[in-house]
Amino acid sequence: MNRSTPSVRKLTQVCLALVSVLALIAAPFTPSPPAHGVEPEASVVFSDITVTSTGLTLTGTTTNTGTEPIYRAQVVLWIDTDPITTKDQLDGAVSSNAELDTGNRILLNSAETIITGGQAGFAPGESAPFTVSASWKELGINRDGVYLGGVHVRGSSSTTSSPVTIARGRTLITHATELQATTATVVMLTCPPSLLTDSVFTNDSLADELDTRLATLIDLAKEPTMTWAVDPRLYHEVRIMAGGYTIWDGLTTTPGTHSDLARAWLAEFDQLDRSLGYRLPWSDPDLGFGYTSGTDVITPAVLAGEANPELNDLPLLIRPHGGRVDEGFLDYMMELEPDIILASTSRSATFHDTIVINTMADPFPGGPGPDNPDTNLQKIQRATAESAVSKVPQIRVIETTEQAALLSPPSWVKTVPLWSIQTQGPWSPSAWDSPPMGVLTKDVITALKTAHATVKEYADLIGDDEATQVLTTVPMASIASQSWTSPEEAHAYAEAVDTWLKEIMGRVTIWAPAHVSLTSRTSQFPVTITNGLTVPVSVRVKAHVVTAADSPALLSVLTSDVVHVGPGDRLSINLSSRILREGETDAVLILETPAGTVLESETTIHISARASAWMGWMVTGSAFFLFMLGTFLRVRTAKRKRESS
Repeated sequence: MNRSTPSVRKLTQVCLALVSVLALIAAPFTPSPPAHGVEPEASVVFSDITVTSTGLTLTGTTTNTGTEPIYRAQVVLWIDTDPITTKDQLDGAVSSNAELDTGNRILLNSAETIITGGQAGFAPGESAPFTVSASWKELGINRDGVYLGGVHVRGSSSTTSSPVTIARGRTLITHATELQATTATVVMLTCPPSLLTDSVFTNDSLADELDTRLATLIDLAKEPTMTWAVDPRLYHEVRIMAGGYTIWDGLTTTPGTHSDLARAWLAEFDQLDRSLGYRLPWSDPDLGFGYTSGTDVITPAVLAGEANPELNDLPLLIRPHGGRVDEGFLDYMMELEPDIILASTSRSATFHDTIVINTMADPFPGGPGPDNPDTNLQKIQRATAESAVSKVPQIRVIETTEQAALLSPPSWVKTVPLWSIQTQGPWSPSAWDSPPMGVLTKDVITALKTAHATVKEYADLIGDDEATQVLTTVPMASIASQSWTSPEEAHAYAEAVDTWLKEIMGRVTIWAPAHVSLTSRTSQFPVTITNGLTVPVSVRVKAHVVTAADSPALLSVLTSDVVHVGPGDRLSINLSSRILREGETDAVLILETPAGTVLESETTIHISARASAWMGWMVTGSAFFLFMLGTFLRVRTAKRKRESS
């Protein structure tokens, strides 16, 4: 045995040397673990979720979002077999911690997609598709309900470490064999205002809407059992546009070129089922803004609706911003006498004689995450789940093209008209208490007040409140619309209304000669007032005398009486003046309304005052002297005649 020891030792050394050589050869081909223990990172995006009577298939893409390769990467299907059957459970599942491992991974070939294997790495920035599927039996699901499920992305930082979950994708999966649900969809036909008056628009945005969003919504509203609600102001604007229109941007006027779009949309509107239709208050006013700020937005809406009654045969529907209401806000809205109020409440109820219907605040909320919860796919899965767990009909308000595209209820969800929704009893304070809020801001109040003041000035100018109301009711009611996409848009429109009214009043102008010479202490000079409006106006002329620093002139010009000028007429009047000290001076002549509002039109004249005050007294004294002399001569002549006889 001792003789063999050197041989064994030599053989061992040879083997070690061979292993070292092999290690050196293999070293370039063996990946090194990432430095500093960098953890793998990945993301998940679902591209399709197919739910059938037999099972489930999830398709999507996973991406290495880290800085190091991922080894033994795979995507595995998982499911939580605890059914979600109530709204509270659904809300809890959506808001639950996405990083916690819940449910069970499905250990089947069909439920797993291998991304990389062996020595290959899933490189940083690289994406790979996956498809995982399983039958309901394999998933362990045998009853109707909503289930939280998705995929786990698993992998490791080296070829030798164990795979771990490095990313998750979650979604809501509805298993429905005997489920039955109902829903009502309300298509809102509204848009931001753009009409000023008659056929004058501030821009051509309505044409863009008719060609895109409103075209999609009118097609949706024509579907059977689909409820629709229209802003009468929108209908009014489209009718005007159909007959020809102009665009005024505050400086210039250009002809509109899209009357054909308006005529086509009106033809589509005429095909709507009137038994499924509602009207909104005129211009859909921001009632939450009016209620919380104390701004009267109801009266203008009522006046505009009364002046344009084309759709007043439709029942009145109100949808306050966000559906937020409380008891005080409901009382406030009763002034409009609505038939239905759509609100985000705990249940549908009656309030006095009005039906308040529980409506989803967001018709398509997102999914559970941590992957993007706001993809169309996730929103559709959430909508299906909401219908499955709701004990009452789901009411969705559709306002955009994107929302319309998400309307794809499964066959077990029946769409019904809004009028068929039943209430669950009278209102009670415990039903809801969501403080109202508006779209508009306090900045709009300032612009609104300015426009109101200009309306009063115009009424004073023409002396006709009724004619003023006819001209301004529609634009004034439009300022506080909740259809604006931002408060800045409402503010800009209010300023446009104010500018437009002032431009109208600017058509009443004043003219006077550029140079006037006064040769007596009290004199008159002519001015001409031109009324460029189609209604009579009442104004007076007022002068502001500006004495030059190097002139001793002192002049007083009396304000004229109020005069009335007919539509399209010119009227010349004389202004009385009094020279207090002769010289050269300027006078600015302005027009003002009976209440003292100064119009924009003015003119400046140069006055030469050459009759001094002492000359006036001299003329008067000379006249008196001549009068006395004449009297004396007449008396003396008469006396001589008597003496000679």
